[in-house]
Amino acid sequence: DPERSEKVSDHLCDWINKVLDEVANQSLTEEGLVLVQNIAGEALDNAETHGGLKSEEGSWTVAGFMAQRNDRHRFHLSFLNVGATIAESVESCPAVIREGMDDYVRRHRTVRSDLTEEELRTVYALQDGVTRLERKLSGGAKGGTGLADVMDFFADLAGGGTDDDQPNLAIVSGSTYIRVSPPYDRPLRESVTGITAETILPRQIWFNSRNSPLQPPAESHVFRLPGFIKGTLVTMAFNLNIKYLEESADGHD
Repeated sequence: DPERSEKVSDHLCDWINKVLDEVANQSLTEEGLVLVQNIAGEALDNAETHGGLKSEEGSWTVAGFMAQRNDRHRFHLSFLNVGATIAESVESCPAVIREGMDDYVRRHRTVRSDLTEEELRTVYALQDGVTRLERKLSGGAKGGTGLADVMDFFADLAGGGTDDDQPNLAIVSGSTYIRVSPPYDRPLRESVTGITAETILPRQIWFNSRNSPLQPPAESHVFRLPGFIKGTLVTMAFNLNIKYLEESADGHD
C-alpha cells in the first residue's frame, strides 16, 4: 500500500481541485499536481524521519484552507511535526557535520547575543547536506535536503504573489522562528565550507546579505519566540496561480 504521506498528498491535491472547481471551474494541471504532491511529500517525509529521534517515525498533522479574494485564491497550508525540534534532531548528527555546526554556533553567538544555540543550529540544519543520519552520508545517497526542497517547491508555487498579497513561509521549531521571505526566500547553490558535492553544489540559505555562514542571520528573519513548540511547524500562504504553476513546471521564468 502507498505510504501515509503519499495518501495525504493525493488527498490534498483532490481537495485543492474540488475547491478550485467550485469557485472558479478550474483544476490543477498535471504539472501543478506534481508540485503540490512534492511539497507535501517532502514536508511529511522530513517529519517522519526526524520527528522521532529513536524510532524515525515522527507524528505529524496537516491542516489547510483556501480563501477566495476577488479573482485570486489564497491557499494556506501547515505541517505540524510533534516530537523533536530541528535543533534537538540535528544535535545527534555525524562528527563531520557537528564540527562545522559547532563552529557556526560559536562564531555568531559572540556577534548576536540574542541568538541561542537552538536558533543557530536550526539555521544550520536548513542547509543541503546537513543531516543527523549516518546512512544518508554514504553510498552517494541523497540526504539533508528535505527543508531546502520544501523552500524550493514553495518558491515555485508562490510565483503568483503580488505586492499586496506576498507569499509567506515560516518555520517554527522549539522557540525558534524563521521567516522565509524576500530577500531570503530561496536557498541558492553556492559552495559551503565542510560540505562537498560531486556534481551539484549544495543549496544554502543563511538569511544575510552575502548568503554566507560567516555572517549572522538577520534579526528580521531569525529570532526567538517567548513560547516553545515541542516539534516543528512549517506554515505557508500563497496565491494559487494556475497559469504560473504550468509555466514554472515547464521551466519558464
